[in-house]
Amino acid sequence: MSHYLPAPYEGAANDDLAAAVGATLTATLALLTAWIVGVPAYDRIRLAVEAGQREDGFSESTIQLGGTGLGWAVAVLFLVFGTVSLLRRRARGGLIFGAVVSLVTTIVADSPLETLTGEPHAWLFYSGIAVVIAALLPATKRWLRAPAVTPPVLAAPPQLRIGQARR
Repeated sequence: MSHYLPAPYEGAANDDLAAAVGATLTATLALLTAWIVGVPAYDRIRLAVEAGQREDGFSESTIQLGGTGLGWAVAVLFLVFGTVSLLRRRARGGLIFGAVVSLVTTIVADSPLETLTGEPHAWLFYSGIAVVIAALLPATKRWLRAPAVTPPVLAAPPQLRIGQARR
C-alpha cells in the first residue's frame, strides 16, 4: 500500500481547475490589455511633452493629448499590479479598476473633443471589456483565497498574586 503525501502547493483551494483557468485567462487578458493600452499612452505622453517644449505653454489640445495618455498610463499601472495581486490570490479589485479606467479614458479619447490623432481605439475598448468580464467570472472569484479569520481577542484572565486564593 502506497501512502500519498500531497505536495506543499496542493490543497483544497488548488483543486479547482475552472478557477485556475479563469484566473489564468484573466491575468493573460489583463497583461495583453496593459501592453495594448501602454503603447498609445507612451506615445501620447511623449507627444504632449514634446509639444509643451516647443510651445510657450500647454495648449488645450496638448492637455487633452497628455490627459488621455496619463489616463491610460494609470490604467496600465492598475492592470499590472492588479494582475500580480490576482496571481498571488489576494484580490481582483485593482484589475477591475484598471480596466474601467482604460474604458473611460478610451471613451474620452474617442469623444469629439479628441481630433488630434484620429487613430481607432477599438482594440483598447474591447480589451478593457474583456478584462472586466473575465475578472468578474465566478471561477475567477473562487481562485482568491478567503481572508484569514482572526480569532476574537478575549479578555485577559485575571491576574493572581502570590498568596491570593482563587475564587
